[in-house]
Amino acid sequence: MVLNFILNKLGISIPEGSEALTNYAFGVLLFSLMALLALINVLGYFLSFYFLQRYDISEKYPKFNIIVKYYEKSSLFFVFIETLFCIGCLLFLIISAFIYLKNIGFK
Repeated sequence: MVLNFILNKLGISIPEGSEALTNYAFGVLLFSLMALLALINVLGYFLSFYFLQRYDISEKYPKFNIIVKYYEKSSLFFVFIETLFCIGCLLFLIISAFIYLKNIGFK
């Protein structure tokens, strides 16, 4: 959803019948944007953990203690998944760039 919004605002669309390098550049752009969004999500999770610990939300508002504990446990899982996704995207970019450069003749 955010990725579609970004691409629409940038006015980026790939024309039909374009060269392989253009398709590759578009793919690199998409994977880079996905890795950036995953990194922003991870930073947001860490920032929310920081605020929960800094301001002692569960002690100030004991009614929300169950919700805060649930959020902390579930957010750790999402941080792990987002981190793996970000690393996976970056590794895919590195490996595909290496393979592409190897195929066109760089040694």
